[in-house]
Amino acid sequence: MPKIMHINCAVGGSTGKIIGDIADHASEQGWETLLCAPCAPGTNRNIRYFRTSFPGEQGLYRRLNYLYGFQYGFAPVSTARIKRLIGKEKPDLVHVHCTNGFTVNVYSLLQLLKKRQIPTVITNHAEFFYTGGCPHAYDCDRWQTGCGGCPQVYSATGGKLGRDNTAAAWRRMKKAMSGFRYVVMTSVSPWVQQRASRSPVVAELPQCVVTNGVNTDTFAFRERLPLREKYAVANGTKVVFHPTASFTAAEQDPKGGRFVLELARRLADENVLVLVAGKHPQDLAVPGNMVLLGRISDQKELAEYYALADVTVVTGKRETFNMPVAESLCCGTPVVGFEAGGPESIALEEYSRFVPYGDVDGLTQEVRRLLRQEHNKEEIAELGRKKYDATGMAKGYLDVYRQLLSDRGV
Repeated sequence: MPKIMHINCAVGGSTGKIIGDIADHASEQGWETLLCAPCAPGTNRNIRYFRTSFPGEQGLYRRLNYLYGFQYGFAPVSTARIKRLIGKEKPDLVHVHCTNGFTVNVYSLLQLLKKRQIPTVITNHAEFFYTGGCPHAYDCDRWQTGCGGCPQVYSATGGKLGRDNTAAAWRRMKKAMSGFRYVVMTSVSPWVQQRASRSPVVAELPQCVVTNGVNTDTFAFRERLPLREKYAVANGTKVVFHPTASFTAAEQDPKGGRFVLELARRLADENVLVLVAGKHPQDLAVPGNMVLLGRISDQKELAEYYALADVTVVTGKRETFNMPVAESLCCGTPVVGFEAGGPESIALEEYSRFVPYGDVDGLTQEVRRLLRQEHNKEEIAELGRKKYDATGMAKGYLDVYRQLLSDRGV
């Protein structure tokens, strides 16, 4: 029975769901799944969980890193635990996901996996594996030449003193990746893979795209009547839905809440209700046609809002994939958003429109255009199911695993 060890910064969230979907399919194929993560064990019966950090350990590392400035090159105790687990469990393959949140010294971990010739999959859920530490490089292209002089040094290093260690981090990652024999780098969207292929850090590695998957039993077409009654949505009233992790009016907020507020103001006289799901400041003032729903943790409830909507709006500045795009389309609802990299590269082109980041005029125009059109939501949902089903994603990863293990002679 092949044994796969995943290393991630959490057991939940988007990457946690992805690992769970892979584990479920792997279990059906007779594979064993382990997950190393800092937080308490999860509940998926197809996963053996290993906690790698004691309570408060990550917070301690974060504070020390204010001085140190290498957020992916610290975490000494949890790194030692993970290395011991690798030695004890002897996985046939290790899959490295998000190692942010002071989970592990990723440079040291990759060096170990390379030295022991353990087949390894590295997934670009963000951009830090091929940059000097940036989760999103945005418009900066220094990662193609060695970093340094970082325009967003705090997010890249986590060091509050502003010490620019991005060039050193870039060199460390390049050294860790160099000469790695049994490895494949996967990217969650074509856009990310194109970026990674241009980075000297990982250019020599085998690379492929395995797009994220969605639970299409949950995110699927459904009748909209219950929520229309709840919000007294009259016949003829259109609904715009904006799902986000956090919603603010701050100018520097990369999720773009301020643009959604402006969109709602422009639609105020057009019989349109704007619903926003995500945590938000309690004192945030919003237009009269907007309702703040707060954070929605229940996935079935979230799917009901996608199904209720006539259009879903996404306004992030940079996204490697964007789960709301896939979830919305699986529920039969078209998408309008800003060009952010990943979203436009994975969306259903016929039912999605993207405009340059910050172009509120263009955003409003595309929303109005889609609201005027009638769409067959069942048809959109079926196309979404075929493209984004989580089983397809899991099969994609298992194909990568099998090829790597075959190359290693396992």
